[in-house]
Amino acid sequence: MFEIHLICHGQALFGSDNEDRLSDTGWRQAQYLRDHWRELGLHFDVIYCGLLHRQRSTADILISGELAPEGRQSACLDEFAHQPVLRAWARRLRQQDPDSLPDRELLNSDRPVFERFYAQAMEAWVKERLPRGDGLEPWAAFRERCRAALDEVMKEHQRGARLAVVTSAGVIGVLTGRVLGLDDYTAVRLGWTIYNTSLTRVRFGRCDVASLLDFNAVPHLERPQRSELITCR
Repeated sequence: MFEIHLICHGQALFGSDNEDRLSDTGWRQAQYLRDHWRELGLHFDVIYCGLLHRQRSTADILISGELAPEGRQSACLDEFAHQPVLRAWARRLRQQDPDSLPDRELLNSDRPVFERFYAQAMEAWVKERLPRGDGLEPWAAFRERCRAALDEVMKEHQRGARLAVVTSAGVIGVLTGRVLGLDDYTAVRLGWTIYNTSLTRVRFGRCDVASLLDFNAVPHLERPQRSELITCR
């Protein structure tokens, strides 16, 4: 058997000019996770991450704690680009029913309105109902590259290995959905619940049968003085 620990990156600077950077909270989250694992004496054979800056920065903090002898990167672990999905959904609404498209200012200021718009866009994306182009990665392509990344990681190591994979919420949703046999839209929705620097642990046994041991756990942030650091974005 071997274990794979899926870690969501620390909180990023979403809404800023450079969203692919850790916020101060994101740095603290990753540091607390590093220190938590050091206290437990936990070590990994390799720490993997995607190419996004927020993923690499989180992995670098973990590696700085000497939790693994090396780190490796793979673009297959990158999150999907949200903005092309939202733009494609807006284009479809504009073409089919312009009155159903929320005002841009309202989308930016009213969280329930944005969340409803986002959920509709994600469902359309998963069901392949969005117009192609403008940097849109099809859902099926995203799902398959996430699964291929996991398969590649497993092939590179022998039984008994313990691996950490720093990635993003969407990727973790897809991979957890694969382990649990969830349908695509449920797997996407699962990704919306993922906390920053949360831990999802999967164990692979004989015949590559996978078991979900932990999901979305944040033991390093559950102390009373750290509860404000539990974030989803």
